[in-house]
Amino acid sequence: MTSRGYKSKTGDDDEVILSFDDCLLRKSDVNLLKGPFWLNDAIIGFYFTYLEKSTHTFEDNGYDKIRGKVKYFSPEITQFLKMVKSVSECSMMLDCVITKDIQFIFFPLNDCQKYDDAGGTHWSLLVYSNPEDKFFYLDSMKSDYNRSMAKSFANGINEYLITNNLKNTQSTSMSFKDIQCPQQTNGYDCGVFVLTYAEIILQHVKSNLKVEGCNFSNVNKLVSSQRSKLLTLIDDLKNKDS
Repeated sequence: MTSRGYKSKTGDDDEVILSFDDCLLRKSDVNLLKGPFWLNDAIIGFYFTYLEKSTHTFEDNGYDKIRGKVKYFSPEITQFLKMVKSVSECSMMLDCVITKDIQFIFFPLNDCQKYDDAGGTHWSLLVYSNPEDKFFYLDSMKSDYNRSMAKSFANGINEYLITNNLKNTQSTSMSFKDIQCPQQTNGYDCGVFVLTYAEIILQHVKSNLKVEGCNFSNVNKLVSSQRSKLLTLIDDLKNKDS
C-alpha cells in the first residue's frame, strides 16, 4: 500500500492530490467533499480501498479475525460486473480476487446503465456474507430501480459463487435481505451514506463475523462528519510520504 501527495502546480481540476494504492484523487474529486455535492466513483473507490487495506495492512488495528477475508470492489469493477451477461464473463474479473478465504464482499452500486461508465445519479450498497450465505442491501433513498438492479446483480454473483464452489454452504438459492437503515434527507448524500454503511458493517463483522444484527442507529451522526473526516484522511495520507 502506498500513498503519495502532490503539491499544487497549476491549480486546475486535473491536479493529482493523492495517489493511494491504485487510486488517484484529483482536485476535482476532492472538491466534491467540500460542499453539498454527489460523490463520484473516484471518492467511493478510494475509501473502499482504504477500508479494505485497513483489514490486513495497517498494524495494531484489531482486524485479526477478518484479515484477508474482506473484499471491497471499486465502482468501476462493480459496474462491469453489473453489465456482463454470463458467469464466464464474471470469471474474467473475479477469478483472481475471489477465493475461499474471502468471507465478506462489498459492492457499491449505482443506477448507471452504461457498460463503460461508473457514473449515475444514486448510490446504494450490496454486501455478501459467506458465513450467512446472504446478500444484504442498503439504500438511503429506497430506489425501486436500484433494488431491482441489486437483486439481479446478486443473482449473477450468487451463480458465480456456486459455479466456482466458493459458498460455505451447498445451497443454490439466493438469499437477499433489505436492511432497514437511516435515510438521507437531501438529493446528494447517497454516496456518503454508502461509505458510512460500509464502515459500520466492517466494524461489526470485525467483532461478530456476520452482518446480521449490525446497529445502524449512529449513521446520521457519522454522515454529518464523514466529508470532513475524509478530507482529513486524504490530507494525512498526502502528508505521510511528502
